[in-house]
Amino acid sequence: MISEIRKANPGRISYKQFTINTDEQGVIEEVLVQGVSPTRSELAQYKVSLEDNPLFESAEVPISDLARDANLPFVITITLSQDV
Repeated sequence: MISEIRKANPGRISYKQFTINTDEQGVIEEVLVQGVSPTRSELAQYKVSLEDNPLFESAEVPISDLARDANLPFVITITLSQDV
């Protein structure tokens, strides 16, 4: 799963931390990806690439993470698809 998250990277996004949240049975519910994107457009492209992957249902980026033009620190919340 982490390799699929990395494959969606448009090129210059750097990662700081991956956090995997599970339910009481240990089933993965969501993954938080923390990092830095050099531009807003690369972060938006990354979000779209993640959502195009059938493993992931959604990738949410808080609007506050898009406030800067360059070197944007971000946290994306990725929800896994129930169909996989």
